[in-house]
Amino acid sequence: MIRLWWNETLRLVWCKRFLAVFPAFALATLLALANLLPYFRAYNVQTNVWDGVFGTMADWLYFRFIILLVFVFLTADTLVQDTSSNWSWLVLPRTNSRLRWWTAKVLSLFSAALIYFIIGFLVVFAICAMQLPYAGNFSEYATRGSEFNAGVGTLKFPAGATPFVLSTQMILYSAFSSAIFMMIPVTISIVVRQGYVALLIPFVWIFLSMFWQTNNFIFSIDLIPRLFYGSYFSSFSSRVINLSTSLIYLSLVGIACYLAGGYMIKRTDF
Repeated sequence: MIRLWWNETLRLVWCKRFLAVFPAFALATLLALANLLPYFRAYNVQTNVWDGVFGTMADWLYFRFIILLVFVFLTADTLVQDTSSNWSWLVLPRTNSRLRWWTAKVLSLFSAALIYFIIGFLVVFAICAMQLPYAGNFSEYATRGSEFNAGVGTLKFPAGATPFVLSTQMILYSAFSSAIFMMIPVTISIVVRQGYVALLIPFVWIFLSMFWQTNNFIFSIDLIPRLFYGSYFSSFSSRVINLSTSLIYLSLVGIACYLAGGYMIKRTDF
């Protein structure tokens, strides 16, 4: 099982397509710094490298339309590629059951997401460190939103928060939520084996979610806002998204996709 999971993970991360991680996070960082640095200089506020890091990775715009979209591009058609390249024909006869293969496929989404966000975090941190001074805690700008308008962008962190703890939580949560989100198109692609369908579902969903935010009911059930760790530190949002509730919601979606996928895998002709 471990070997099968490891092979599936390598198929996702050890490929040319995965190199898109570097320019994606670099672009998000440069855009964030281009927006934040003039503000820092104009108001002469004391900042450090963490303002750039969280101003990039915890910004809903960059997360949704750059970071999340690139992860969709990297993983959405993983099962479609297996069937179109006959990889499934090579793997399935060598496994004890199809459910083991499906389990390894699901676990590989989580491990690939974790690697993706760790690399992305290091890219963001390296670029921000070239522009902003290093410090072991959050700046005044990040924690005293009432004095400096709204903290980092639209985020306001608690005064006692440490960047190392929040960074770890952000990476782990982002990897978990993004993998859960990608289980949906991957599960659907068991039946609808078209690469463009697997990509189109999350792409359209991400863009339509922007328009659904005005509807309270749709917003409450929409998965997209719950994928974003920065939602729990928003100083402008009129709707409260609870972290514990989101974890339960995401876990239920993941379990439902896993069970549905396991059921279909056993009855699908590959």
